[in-house]
Amino acid sequence: MTLKRWSFFFALAAVLILSACGGNKNLSKNEVMEKLVKEKKAIENYEIQPSLKVTVVVAGATQQEQELSGEAQYIEKDDPDMHAKYFSKNKSPNTGEIEFEFYKVGDQLVAKENGADWRDAKQELGSDKLLEATYHVLVDKIESIKDELEMKEETDHYTFTYKGESSEIFAAFETPLNIKFTGVDTSAIKSDLKFTVDKKSMRLTNLNYSAAAENMNQKVVLNSKLIFANFNEIKDISIPKEITDKVFK
Repeated sequence: MTLKRWSFFFALAAVLILSACGGNKNLSKNEVMEKLVKEKKAIENYEIQPSLKVTVVVAGATQQEQELSGEAQYIEKDDPDMHAKYFSKNKSPNTGEIEFEFYKVGDQLVAKENGADWRDAKQELGSDKLLEATYHVLVDKIESIKDELEMKEETDHYTFTYKGESSEIFAAFETPLNIKFTGVDTSAIKSDLKFTVDKKSMRLTNLNYSAAAENMNQKVVLNSKLIFANFNEIKDISIPKEITDKVFK
């Protein structure tokens, strides 16, 4: 069994919570979903903080543990601009940390790893796979599985959850999170999903998804977390001139 990993808090003061949640209290699940989808159209850019942990267990003992974290800025458009930095570390066995950073602006894509020189990575990476877990994609996926979800109203947000073996839940996140399990029945994959929608903005603020699969030989558990912040606050993403002068001279 193999797993292909992906390529790639809001804190409101109590006084603001009391005044801001107003018209978005006591909504039904369908009403929250409608507002979440409608608000998606107003999202032009944002920051995303992804983290991922993959654990491989063989005969009851952890054989491999890998962690990835990072941050990215993303501008939504037909040909998105983005800047991201990721850190990947194998904890078991300990093989050190890998740092990867890239800029994608227009038709230019540059990248570097572990302090090496910046390079033209357009042909190497392909811009369509740099960040698949975008805000708009995830909201669409969430809408497609809404009937599977439970909702609970909290003071300043709505919490949605699912825990079980629904193949529809796994299929919804398989592509955005770039997950591939082989050698197992995907209908038996255990999914654990939790995400929150802020009452004031009716926007997705964070999403946690865990998938576990096993066969007779091993068990693989993937835990992913995405935090969205600074909506519509990114004015521009550009590749620093000192980088373009070296790469495209």
